[in-house]
Amino acid sequence: MLAHSALYRALRASAMGLGVRMSVQDRHGSGGWPLGSLRALLTHRELPYVDNVRVLRRELKEAPGALGLRDLLALPPAANYLAHESAHVVAFTTWFGGSVGELTFDRALSPRARRAKILRTQLCESFANASELWAQIEPLSGPGELFARCGFYGHVGTLVRDALHRLRDVCGAPRAFAICVLAFLHGNFLYRRTTLADRRRALSLLEVTPRDAARISSATSIVFRQALRLNPAFLLSTSAVYFRQMGLEIALLRALDFSCLGELEKNDELRVQLASLSEIAA
Repeated sequence: MLAHSALYRALRASAMGLGVRMSVQDRHGSGGWPLGSLRALLTHRELPYVDNVRVLRRELKEAPGALGLRDLLALPPAANYLAHESAHVVAFTTWFGGSVGELTFDRALSPRARRAKILRTQLCESFANASELWAQIEPLSGPGELFARCGFYGHVGTLVRDALHRLRDVCGAPRAFAICVLAFLHGNFLYRRTTLADRRRALSLLEVTPRDAARISSATSIVFRQALRLNPAFLLSTSAVYFRQMGLEIALLRALDFSCLGELEKNDELRVQLASLSEIAA
């Protein structure tokens, strides 16, 4: 994937620049329980990955010509989500200063501070979601397609790719990427649909001009619909467990019952950080 995706290369460079190590050894229990290993992975800045290349090379060498790409796509090697997790670390370092202690919810937090921390948490997840989406802006074939199947949680077709191209052509890559982040932010706040007003508000927050907003209205709608395809049952269960792990004592639906865009509009620092992170797509 590093050979096929500029975004993957940028994520790898950013993560390694932050001192992150990639290892085939799972020293912190990620394979046993991914969510339970989060604190250790972030503390030690070590991301485990599955070596799904060596066994593939061996088998192709020992039985040359026996297996084709169609066979491997039908029964692919083990999944490897290293890029997605790298994106988490990059976002975590920006929005939480790289401090695991900053992830936790203290009882003394004011409602405003609690909302800000929830927003940062969901922005981190949305950045990882958007990274995966943006990595698919160009169609992949051959080995790239194979390892995309092993490295993406979701897959897109021509309609979404064309929409991403439209956003990039009109707004530039960084702002188009930021639109993707805000689309997934709605998904991670458990929206099942968005209105034209919601999407216009997101574009306004990113300082997209009204003229350009009109030009990309259809493309924005397509990207938001893609983002809202996140599995709601999975989101509910993982988010609820995660926030309880981090000490949040109120129910998830109550915790998320505020306007994510409204809070972001009031927080200049978060918007500046979003713009900075979105340069990864440049």
